[in-house]
Parts: sequence; structure tokens; C-alpha cells
Amino acid sequence: MVQPGSGPTASAAASGPAWLADSVLYQVYPQAFADSDGDGIGDLAGVEQHLAYLQWLGVDTVWLNPCFVSPFHDGGYDVADYLTVAPRYGTNADLVRLVEAARARGIRILLDLVAAHTSDQHPWFLRSRDDPADHRYIWATEEAVGRPGWVASPGTRPGCYLRNFFDVQPALNFGYARPDPAEPWRQPVDGSGPLANLAALREIMTYWLDRGAAGFRVDMASSLVKDDPGLVQTSLLWRRLRGWLDRAHPDAALLSEWGTPPPLSRQVSTPTSSCTSAGGRSVRYGTTGQAPMILPGEKVPATSMPTEPGR
Repeated sequence: MVQPGSGPTASAAASGPAWLADSVLYQVYPQAFADSDGDGIGDLAGVEQHLAYLQWLGVDTVWLNPCFVSPFHDGGYDVADYLTVAPRYGTNADLVRLVEAARARGIRILLDLVAAHTSDQHPWFLRSRDDPADHRYIWATEEAVGRPGWVASPGTRPGCYLRNFFDVQPALNFGYARPDPAEPWRQPVDGSGPLANLAALREIMTYWLDRGAAGFRVDMASSLVKDDPGLVQTSLLWRRLRGWLDRAHPDAALLSEWGTPPPLSRQVSTPTSSCTSAGGRSVRYGTTGQAPMILPGEKVPATSMPTEPGR
């Protein structure tokens, strides 16, 4: 997410790493890229075996689609453990080895951060579905039952939870920009659940950055704060995270799938080069996803992504 911010909690020069400006990104869905052990499923060792090919293509940054523990009801975008590699792809040690082997060839590895929801098998949700005092997810009682997007509780907790996409993807609670006492599930953005989830995002990013990842592509980055006209609170949330990264991990990239650019942003396009090959797509981007978020006062990167579906 290229976002030099001037918000009240953003750093003075939250511009992201300089290396991102002219990177050549190549998207890899591990399951479909290369199978190293003949079990019919691509894996991280398979990606490692093809690093020379990616280097030959001129790729210097690889974005891995979600590779974490998951029931895989949505291609891995239903994460059940953000800190553990899915066994079908290998182990955490395999991912660290891939990162190190890629770095030796001048290639950075970006991980996919599914920030807006988890799997209904994630331990956070398994606790929340039985604990009415837990606000990590968005729960409503009888008043929301039957409304579109709400799913009946599978646990002892009464009522229903808000989903993203499929019923098995409960939405994480980052608050509502417009709380309403008549709808008590609309926690403010500084409520206990939203603050716990914001802290969890930092913990997840720190864990993988400490193991060599170069940064993250954020899935559904524009959807975190609900009922957010102009995406003002959502933009502020990401400015805060970018500001934290600039202090703690200044060389880390944070790229966004920004499905609907907010009114305060403008889109730019024009890839400078591209090539297509089995298992991924290499395009010279300044950022990635559906649209870069260009905030007021920002300089537009010299090379920016085309506007195309991210997922």
C-alpha cells in the first residue's frame, strides 16, 4: 500500500520502501504452480525449484497467495492459523528456506494477508461463538437474524455473525464508522474487539517479517471498517499501520487490494511491461490489487498498477 500519509497518527514520511517503486511482481498461487513431491498439489519447495526461471524472467518480487493453514473452502482465503504454513504446501521452515533462497537471487517474497475475515475453524472464532463477551467478530442477536450477510450462530452464543463472502468466513470486527445504539453490534473503531484485531495484524506481520518476508499484499483492504462513508476510518487505519511499519520495519511493503477507491483517492494506471506464464503473471507495478490508494498530497508513483480484478 503506497501511502505517504499526513494523518494525525501517520509518520511524516510514510511512503513505503523505495524498492517497491519499480518492482516486477509475479503472483504465485502455490497449489497450482509447481509440485515438488508428486502428490498433485503445488508446494513451496516447488516454487523454490523454479526461482532460477523467475529470475530469468526479470522478476524481483513474488507475491504468494495465502499459504497458511486453512480448510480451503475459498482457496486459502479462509485462514485458520496465520502463523503456520498449510501442510499441503510444506512447513514454516520451508517458507523460511524459500525466502532465503529467493533473496540470494535478488527476489523478495510477499505474503498474502487476509485481514478482513478468518475461517470459521480459526481458534479465535471457535472461542467467540461460545463467548458473548468476545468481540473479535461482529455478532448480533435476534434483530439481525434473517438479514442478508448474517449467519446463525453455530455455537452456544445466541444470535448470528456477519460474514464476508461465504458463511465459513466470519468477518473480523474492526468497528463501524457510524455506531448506532439501536444496533449494539456496531462497535466504534476504538472498541475492544477492533483494538484486539488491530494488535493481531501487527503481531502477524511482525512474525513473518522477522522470518524474512518482504511485506504483504492485503486482501479486501478497503472492507475492514464497516459502514464507512468515503472509507475515511479505513484509510486512517491503514495509515496507522503504515506509520507503524515505517518505524518498526521501514523496508517492508504493504500493498492493498482496494476494491472501491474512496472519494479522497484517485486512480492511475499504465503498466510499463508485462509477461504472462504458467502459474503467475509478471507486471511492473508500483503497487498491486484493484487500485492503489493515493491519498491527498501524495506523489503518484512513476509506475503504478493497471486497474484489474485482484481476486
